[in-house]
Amino acid sequence: MSDLSPSKLILLLLVALLLFGAKRLPEIGRSLGSGLREFKSSVSGDDSTGESREPGNTSAIARSLGGELREVKEVVSGAIEPDRTHT
Repeated sequence: MSDLSPSKLILLLLVALLLFGAKRLPEIGRSLGSGLREFKSSVSGDDSTGESREPGNTSAIARSLGGELREVKEVVSGAIEPDRTHT
């Protein structure tokens, strides 16, 4: 395939405009941009969440996940088990 010339780029943009419409193109561009930023940060090792990936930080993460898992378990078990107060 040959290089991407300006005329081919314009044709590609017009086809995208016809396929997705003028309202969806900015949304698609934003989602592509954020996806590329996340991919780039994960590949380069940057962590913008403020949590370090050092071994000493794993216990805090495990405690946090343990608490969230307990909450999910309570919600799921409450939804699955029948209400025994009406028997």
